[in-house]
Formats: sequence, C-alpha cells, structure tokens
Amino acid sequence: MTDPAAALQRLGLSKYEAEVFVALQQIDSGTASDTATIADVPRSQVYGAAEDLEERGLVDIQHGSPKRYRAVSLEEARSKLRRDFEREHERAFESLEELDARYADREPRQEEIWTVSGAENVNARIESFVTEAEESIQLGTGASRVTDELRSTLVQLATDVDVTVISADSGIEEPFRDTDVETVILPVIYDGDSWPDGRFVVVDERTVLLSVIAESGSESAFWSEDTDFAAMLVRLLEGHVDKFVEL
Repeated sequence: MTDPAAALQRLGLSKYEAEVFVALQQIDSGTASDTATIADVPRSQVYGAAEDLEERGLVDIQHGSPKRYRAVSLEEARSKLRRDFEREHERAFESLEELDARYADREPRQEEIWTVSGAENVNARIESFVTEAEESIQLGTGASRVTDELRSTLVQLATDVDVTVISADSGIEEPFRDTDVETVILPVIYDGDSWPDGRFVVVDERTVLLSVIAESGSESAFWSEDTDFAAMLVRLLEGHVDKFVEL
C-alpha cells in the first residue's frame, strides 16, 4: 500500500503538511495535541502546518482555546490539489517556453549519447520517440513488455508509418494480429541465456534506443538521435536482423 503522506508530498505538500492532513482524515476534528499524537509530529509544528493547509484550502480552523482543526473531504481535497497542480504545470511550461524563445538563436545542442534508467522511464522514452516517427519504426521487444498504451500507439501510427515489431518471442504476433503492424519472429539463436534480455527501437533510421534488462528486472538504456553514433548503431542492428527484416 502506498504511503498516503509520501504521495501527498509528491503532489507538493511539505512533510508536516502531509502528515497533519493524513492525521486529520482519521478524526472528525482535533486540537494540535490530538493531531500531533496521531501524526507523530511535534505539536509545535502542527500549528504552522495546519495554517499552511488552511491557505491551500485543505483544512478548516475553528478559532477558540484551544484551536481545533478539520480536514476537508477527500473529494474536495482531490479537486483542489488537481487544480493547483494544473495551474503550476501551466505556469512552469509557460516560463520554459518563454526561456526557450529567448534563447532561440543559441548554438544547436550537441547531443551524443544519453542514458535513461527504470522500466517506466524507458517506456516513456520509447513512446516519445515513436510518436515523432514520420517514415518508419522498428521495435525489438518481448511480448510481455508491450504495454496496452504502446500497442495502441503503434497500431494507430501503422496507418501512416511503416511499423515493424521484431522479437524472438512468438507471442508478439497475437497483440498485433489483424493490424497494419508487421511482426517478425527471430530464430532461436536470439533467445535463451546466450542472448541478453532487452529491447531496442529505431525511428526513421536516425533515432536509436537500446536497453538491457538485468536479472533483477531493472532496466537501463542509452539512446542517441541525429548523430554519427546513432547511424553506426543502426548499421550494427541491421547486421543482426537484416536477414529477417530490412531496417
């Protein structure tokens, strides 16, 4: 089970704000002392955290002696945090766009080789690359690593772009049956302990990502785009699979 306080911190609340809000969700209302006991937060810190939560619209305060605090409903909190997140999201990217425009005449970035770690991050990078495809996509992967989202994206793109999925796993055919996505099954020499687990994607023969999956299940990848390295890696991949599909 996800720690709710930790999740709230990822949404922008401070540690004490998150702990106090979670504690107040467990009682109808309470004093700073009541809240500190449940939240395991110093009572002196409850006052400031509760006032900050009030400013966020997440806590109501009954002014008396002593003060009492009450958290708003979860639905109200969800709506409030979503609006705050979306507003900050817009502000952040508007600022970044202004900054990008300000330095539009800067020298082009010399991007060579970049790395990305974690299966979710690799998935996101692959999704980003394939959605930019104009001519062709070649994806090498096992069937278990094709998410529903990636499958849907590839099927949709295949109406305008040449999409080929390459695998030593014959199960890769089923997800793309009766679609415009071409599947290619490699021979058994590409399977088993002698062949490292991982995946690759080549987009328009100019963007390349290659990942390795460790025995622990962790995944790391490197990628390159519009570089001599990317061109060289495409040729190396061709050397392995060009008997079965033209990259």
